[in-house]
Amino acid sequence: MAKDIRYVKTDEQLSDGCWATMVLLLLMRRLMRIALVAAIIRWILAEDNFTDPMAFEVLHADKSPFDAKEDIFTTDDFGSFSPPPKFSNEARHPSDVETRTTEILPPAFSPQPPGREHILQRQRALQKNLGPKCCPAPVMCTKNCFVYINEHGCQDCQCLWQALACDVDDDCPEAAQFCDLGKCNCRPGLRQDMMRSGACEQDPDFKDSSSLNEFDDTPSAFTTVISNRDAEKSNARERRRRDKFRAGYANTALTPYYW
Repeated sequence: MAKDIRYVKTDEQLSDGCWATMVLLLLMRRLMRIALVAAIIRWILAEDNFTDPMAFEVLHADKSPFDAKEDIFTTDDFGSFSPPPKFSNEARHPSDVETRTTEILPPAFSPQPPGREHILQRQRALQKNLGPKCCPAPVMCTKNCFVYINEHGCQDCQCLWQALACDVDDDCPEAAQFCDLGKCNCRPGLRQDMMRSGACEQDPDFKDSSSLNEFDDTPSAFTTVISNRDAEKSNARERRRRDKFRAGYANTALTPYYW
């Protein structure tokens, strides 16, 4: 029988092989570190060249990006290919790009909504220009009167002056009035008070006609007789009016009231 022949390495051979393997691994590790450091340095230098504006101007001083051809490819330091930038027909002329950007830009001034201080300032200006500095307290308007703004810019009352119907002077509610053509009007020297409905006030523009003539102001006998007759007529009218009122009241009281 043939004997199996086995080759058995000695301890010295095994130890030499292990040391060689360990040395090889250490060398490979150091080489990888050196290569990694070199790649990082090259990448940093490449970034500095492209980001530095002076270096970019030096590299591209003779060429313009608008003159770049589409069929030429560029390579970087790492060997990768990158196509040149493509420009549309609209961007081939820089003047067209500038005009379009100026049209798209928003306006320099955008109006803001007015704040509280601006509104108060406008209100003060309106009060200063339109209204007086101080006005008296507004009064309560009476019957047949309404509120209005007078010539001083303050609130006031304006009344509708209504003349009452009358037959004699006694029918008028105030002594300053007299019955004129069936209506209670103010006597001469007085005028209608537009602040009080139906009231009279002194007329500053009135001129007494008696002071203009040269005759004596003492009443004559003829004037006295006429005035007495007018008084008698007015008294007679007053008595007849009272009699009619009493007769009507008596008839109303005797008339039965039906539900």
